[in-house]
Amino acid sequence: WGGECGGGNGWGLGWGYAGGMSDERPAWRKKLEESFAELEALGKQVGEKLGGAAKDAGHEAKEAWRKLEPRIGEVGAQVETKLRDATGEAVEQVEKVVGELRSSLKALRDKL
Repeated sequence: WGGECGGGNGWGLGWGYAGGMSDERPAWRKKLEESFAELEALGKQVGEKLGGAAKDAGHEAKEAWRKLEPRIGEVGAQVETKLRDATGEAVEQVEKVVGELRSSLKALRDKL
């Protein structure tokens, strides 16, 4: 299942906001950034639970994590690409993918 999630997991996006006191990001961008941040947090929780309970974790949970962990990085790349394209349709597509992955991660976390 690829090991534990940590600071060097490679999921982070390269488009972090580096603004000053005023946050002038569009609302849709904030929403996508927050959604991906939630995915990263869920991924970290699942990875830590599996890392701490690796002997106790069931084969099904380990297999699910093995499939989901790479998706976090894939979705991050999609978010980054779509943010560059930044059309309404692109944002909707990314929100759908993020929502599906979020549901899968929450379901796995809740099983652990």
